[in-house]
Amino acid sequence: MLALAITGWAPPPLTFTPHLEVRSRLLLSGESLGSGEVAQQALIGLGASRRAVEAEVSFQAVRGWQQRAGAVGVDGSFQPELAAGWVAIGGDLSENIEGRVVVGRQRLQLHDGRLLGDDDWDMGGRWLDAVQLDLQLAPLHASYVNARRFGLRGADPLGFGVNLLCVGAGAEGPEVSWLLDGVSLVDARHTDATSATTGAYGRLSWRRLRLRGEGYLQVRGELPGGLFSGEVGRVFGENERLVLSLALDVASGQGADRSVWVPVLGDTREFWGLVDLYKSPASYSDGGLTDLRLSARSRLLPQLSLEGAVHRFGRVDATGSGTGRGTEIDARMYWEILPMATLSTGGGLFLFSSDPSTNQSQFWVELHASF
Repeated sequence: MLALAITGWAPPPLTFTPHLEVRSRLLLSGESLGSGEVAQQALIGLGASRRAVEAEVSFQAVRGWQQRAGAVGVDGSFQPELAAGWVAIGGDLSENIEGRVVVGRQRLQLHDGRLLGDDDWDMGGRWLDAVQLDLQLAPLHASYVNARRFGLRGADPLGFGVNLLCVGAGAEGPEVSWLLDGVSLVDARHTDATSATTGAYGRLSWRRLRLRGEGYLQVRGELPGGLFSGEVGRVFGENERLVLSLALDVASGQGADRSVWVPVLGDTREFWGLVDLYKSPASYSDGGLTDLRLSARSRLLPQLSLEGAVHRFGRVDATGSGTGRGTEIDARMYWEILPMATLSTGGGLFLFSSDPSTNQSQFWVELHASF
């Protein structure tokens, strides 16, 4: 009987998932679209899973060709590098508690990417060496992340990295969905410039109404800084055929009682325009930054979607030559040619209030295939 039991037992199946991704992009930018760049990414990886254990290893190569002063220069040697390399263990810790831990090089994102985002616009992406712990006792949840970027200039490879703790509650329903989180983040990658960011994030979807709000206080040295953001939106049509939103961001700048807001590992392009003039705190250090934006998102066909936004940038106070910085107009289009291939195009135009001759613009076309 014992021999028959052993012979009839079989281990759980081991599942493999190969992944291949290719992206090619043409980008024109500058005052009159005079600067051109062609960038390519090739990524190949393999995932595996058995019961509660998952793992993935991926390699990628990224290369760009840029035109400078009539000559074409090549950025990068197109040598493969490790993009992802992580292992995850998850499952039920008890009858009501679920847990998961992920260790290794991985993509990370918190909420919409304000403090922590994967920066998908960057052709190489943002891969972090990290440990992520998740616990869930519905509707309560908690997450802890320790993230590092080895090779970051000036960072201590044995330091504490970026530590993030998020605790909150949320629920998803057919009529009402909500989320309310408290967030605490300590950026200790540079031992001489440690910062602490604390705040809250919340969103509410009630029928056709969409609300989002977040606010953070950031301490670096003696002067505190901060950021506040609020957004209200309305859905029209079935399956969110059209979504209109109005949002306001206020980020602190250098002043008598505040320091410049630093986005840590956030994805500024997701909030402050495709031209991305405010990715560096130095770009808005003289008086902070306000961004009043009206955005629209429409899915005209199942395979075709459009996005657009108008940004009005200003200063928090009347420092410098005035309160206005400029206006940016952005547009994107995504066309799913085949289930595994998407053609996207778009661009942005930044109109400076002070000197129209320095206006910035960009236009891009990208083909993305994923298998």
